Amino acid sequence: MAANATWGIESSAPDNSELRDTGLPRLIGNSAALERVLEMVQMVAPAEATVLITGETGTGKELIAEAIHKCSERRNGPFVKVNCAAIPAGLLESELFGHERGAYTGAVARSLGRFERANRGTLFLDEIGDLPLELQPKILRVIQERRFERLGSAAPIHTDARVICATHRNLTQMVEEREFRADLFYRLCVFPIDLPPLRGRAEDIRLLVHHFAMHYSARLGKPITAVALVAGQRPGVAKRYRAFGNSVGWSRAQWFTAQSHQRAEGAGACDARRGRAFAYPADPPASRGCGGWS
Repeated sequence: MAANATWGIESSAPDNSELRDTGLPRLIGNSAALERVLEMVQMVAPAEATVLITGETGTGKELIAEAIHKCSERRNGPFVKVNCAAIPAGLLESELFGHERGAYTGAVARSLGRFERANRGTLFLDEIGDLPLELQPKILRVIQERRFERLGSAAPIHTDARVICATHRNLTQMVEEREFRADLFYRLCVFPIDLPPLRGRAEDIRLLVHHFAMHYSARLGKPITAVALVAGQRPGVAKRYRAFGNSVGWSRAQWFTAQSHQRAEGAGACDARRGRAFAYPADPPASRGCGGWS
């Protein structure tokens, strides 16, 4: 198994000519593709427009949403996140809009919804493509009218929350197949941002490897002297780098191979004869949806 490149890991940061200061939180890279995304972030951040961020799993959609919030006039307000795919459909409405005491069995106290908590801030609706059809008209109404009602109450509540959405799904196709409302899609897609996968900005890989290597080296107190990458195209490369970093915790070695092309049976394997650790994250079950960094 031949590695494409082996990079030494030094304690100092990469040269400033390679690691450009974006002025945005937690964004690493200097590729032209990332530059274009950051230009769009800085363009839309001061506005109040709804933003739809699309891209494969693992391209950093949540980071871009957070960057828009922190570059906007709402930066001092809350940044509230909701993963529409992670909350059961029966509970999602209560999570978004809140409920009054006695609204349903088990509602023993009033609860504020995410729209209410995000007032004067930003509400990030991740995996909006998984939003149940029956909730989509209610989301459309709150975006248009900026008001809603808690479950169990008829009193309208005003919210001043900016909405940013993200999905890895093709919403245009879902609209054609009537799996997603067209009117809601057009309200969300006022300012679309499509994120390129890491394979489309290969010049950022070395900076990301350095970042994760130094992060886990400091966190776990174990030095990493070199990292070798093996060619391969997989979604969610950055999250696999995180899994690679976790394997540093049990290894005694200081030389790692991050592999994303072939399957492995565990989080990593150690070659005791050579005294080297090969850290290559195994593919998680598809049902978990853990294929990348988002």
